[in-house]
Amino acid sequence: METDVTIIPDLSSELAAESETETVLLDSLTGYYIRGKDLPDDRRISLDFFIFKEENRCYGYMNMIRYEHIEEQEYLEDFEVRLLMEIREEQDVIQAVCVEDFSEPDHKDHFGAYQEGDLLFTLEMDADELHVSWEKFRIDDLEDINFFPDEHCLSVRLISQRDIEIFLRARGMEGKLLFRYDADASGLEDYLEVYYDEEKETGAGVYCSAVPIEDLGIVPYYSGFDIADCGHKKWEDHRFDVIHDGQDLLEVYDFDKEYNENGQLIKLETRGVIEGWADSPYEDTIARVAYFYREDGTLERRECYYNDRVFGTTGHLQQYYYDEQERLDYAYSYITHGGLQAYYIYEGDCLEPTYYIRLDFSGACAYADYFVKYDGE
Repeated sequence: METDVTIIPDLSSELAAESETETVLLDSLTGYYIRGKDLPDDRRISLDFFIFKEENRCYGYMNMIRYEHIEEQEYLEDFEVRLLMEIREEQDVIQAVCVEDFSEPDHKDHFGAYQEGDLLFTLEMDADELHVSWEKFRIDDLEDINFFPDEHCLSVRLISQRDIEIFLRARGMEGKLLFRYDADASGLEDYLEVYYDEEKETGAGVYCSAVPIEDLGIVPYYSGFDIADCGHKKWEDHRFDVIHDGQDLLEVYDFDKEYNENGQLIKLETRGVIEGWADSPYEDTIARVAYFYREDGTLERRECYYNDRVFGTTGHLQQYYYDEQERLDYAYSYITHGGLQAYYIYEGDCLEPTYYIRLDFSGACAYADYFVKYDGE
């Protein structure tokens, strides 16, 4: 994995006044593009392409990942690298020109070798895709790969701090940090950063998962995601309710209650007869909520179980964590394809959250499937 920060060359001495036509044309290309393609020999390539503007020039930053399909399993990552280029207009042609040497042995074997100033490809935009005329790449069958614009990239792999900077700039979120959540204050563990434009009600985020790898130590994996819109709701505190998928089960079932020596509720549980399965009828727990408290008596977390034969597998396991002020801080919910992680954002010592964001971990990268502002609307 690449972790070095790439420094964009100082091109200020070459800057000239751009014509109005060129400025409009290049600005219209800025954004995020995607494309994947199957290759011969059970291989696949995935291309994520950012075009962003910096100091009156446009740059492209392309992620190239090769995957290998082994023994009818899912594709496994084979090789990944980022390549920086300048996007410029030359004689009415939009060119992508290499601005850094790209000639390490592994690079050559997978993608060829290029030097600063090499023309990599030319570009032409239409309503549906970014047409590419490839010049230098040595990837089989690359000549017919074009990029598709992605107005809202649900999720994209980021492989360095430089990637994060470029992703935020490409999404128009640079300097608009709303919230950071650290699982560990050292910064080496998982963290979440949410960037948000209050006026446009759109945003973006960066999630880092720190993975221990033998011989390498803690290796960070970054994913970037879009926040396409913002919902508005009134905050409701359900800590001592039994809510599943919007349904209040206290209105449906009779629950047994258990308290600790301080009179605090520590368990709600109901049992019943399970019907409709090959081994039914039989009696089992329908729903259970357990509460855990700190030494000072404040609520620390609650854990919910909902029988998956009654409610389905999605959300049948849920965990909620509270801070020292007993404010809901973080929640986890099981979902069949992975997990849902929810974060609650507060302003100062306010006891009610201002924002809520939920991330869906359905693959290698997280994406935001729900973003809410609690403003009573």
